[in-house]
Amino acid sequence: MGNVAQVQSSPSEQRAQYEAARAKSIIELQPFRSEQSASLPGSDATVRLISLNPAVNSWFLLQIGKAGAGQQKYYHLENPNPGGQKISLSSGPALKLTGSGGTMTCAPWQDPSALAEAAASRRPFAPICGGRLYLRNRAGGSTLSMARGAPSGGGGQSGGGPAPAALASPGSPQVIAARMGLGLSGTNPGQMTMGAWHPVAGLAGVFASALQPKAISKAVLQGPGSVNALDGVELGSTVYLVAFDLSRYDLGYAVGTQEPGLTWSSRPPASVRARGLPGPDGVGSPAPLVPLGMVSPSLAGRTVATFAGGFKRHHGAFKSGPLAAVNGGSHYGFVEQGAILSKLQPGLSTLFVQNNGQIEMKTWTSSDDKLLPKIRFARQNGVPLIEGGVPGRYVTQWGAGNWSGSAEAKLRTLRAGACMLGKGRQRYLAYAYFPAATPSAMARTFQAYGCQYAMLLDMNAPELTYLALYVNSGGKTYIEHLVPEMAASDRSGGAGVVPKFLGTPDPRDMFYIMRKGR
Repeated sequence: MGNVAQVQSSPSEQRAQYEAARAKSIIELQPFRSEQSASLPGSDATVRLISLNPAVNSWFLLQIGKAGAGQQKYYHLENPNPGGQKISLSSGPALKLTGSGGTMTCAPWQDPSALAEAAASRRPFAPICGGRLYLRNRAGGSTLSMARGAPSGGGGQSGGGPAPAALASPGSPQVIAARMGLGLSGTNPGQMTMGAWHPVAGLAGVFASALQPKAISKAVLQGPGSVNALDGVELGSTVYLVAFDLSRYDLGYAVGTQEPGLTWSSRPPASVRARGLPGPDGVGSPAPLVPLGMVSPSLAGRTVATFAGGFKRHHGAFKSGPLAAVNGGSHYGFVEQGAILSKLQPGLSTLFVQNNGQIEMKTWTSSDDKLLPKIRFARQNGVPLIEGGVPGRYVTQWGAGNWSGSAEAKLRTLRAGACMLGKGRQRYLAYAYFPAATPSAMARTFQAYGCQYAMLLDMNAPELTYLALYVNSGGKTYIEHLVPEMAASDRSGGAGVVPKFLGTPDPRDMFYIMRKGR
């Protein structure tokens, strides 16, 4: 019977590995990991269980094989119940699962078919140990199909929501034609009241709004903070927003199968790129971790929305300006399920979720690194559009802000962004879709809605600015897209539409909104 040994390095050793400017594995990039190992009876092979972040208790690596022989195999495991199930290595050896479902032991490496069949299934999340764990597989073929579209209007909550936008003529509500693909309550199909928040039918605590920047109050358009002048196109372009009541909803994040990536961006000057490193953190690949760009099936039933993440790695670093000269060009960082895949860099806009569920958006600082052990999800994307309720310092600077542009190098283009609204328990996470906007137009729009902080997401195509809601009606779940063009990103399945991010793995990273509770 194999005896279990704790093989964890000291916290200072692991921190030194994390900070070292040298080539390293993704495992060495995890400063909070814990490890156990045991010998397999009648063999010189060992089983090694690595918890990548015990405080988060979600991702694990299982290593099986002979040490130093190049024969080890890694399996990326996910705990679908991190708040209610503990995983450890027990004598035998075996995996010991302890939680609300009772205690059980599981040794999938003993059954010749268990791990092999799970890996061969090509399912992105293959159940093992009686379904109490998932094996994450690279780009599998399992899909979730739904009906497209939803009944217009219909039942749902009325009233509530964030405060309306500050308009030039607040006493004269203007009804405008809207190309939003969401079913709304309290308004006629295809119509919305400028700057107001309309309840989304069938989803309590979700609201939608539309605004043309030309209608914004002069006190905001000419108000606190500096922006560049807005042209006639962006002033007349209709912006669409969706807000989620954070007293009702949680936020998750998943890295795509290909993007953002961990290698160097070509944008930073050669003088700040350390030679001999495959990437700015010393890591060139997430392997043996398996990014999927997809919601776990354990969360699919709670998920009410998904939306696209930020820039891919190539564009996710600075070519010029102050942030290009520090921290290897300030590559945008990201964390999934407590695993640090790319370090969070100071000076960058960061949307993150702590292990207690608290959702925050802020400019990361070096002192914020003390939060890292408790960070479940995080994504950085450039510099703030709004900070402290006013436009960020780099909104007017194309290079220093790394705002990028269209294929024709024009600053005004299709863009998406996110902002935090409200205070205390009345807090909302808002997503906004700008068909034609510069960072200045985005900043003034977010400012009009009273956003305390706002950041850029992705840009240039409906596929890269995708947002979909999942609404249950009559026992069926319908996909509703923020604008009709986004529907082209989904694909057809045997039983209906396969939704991007929810139904199949995706190359790009994404966020998902879930109802609170397990």
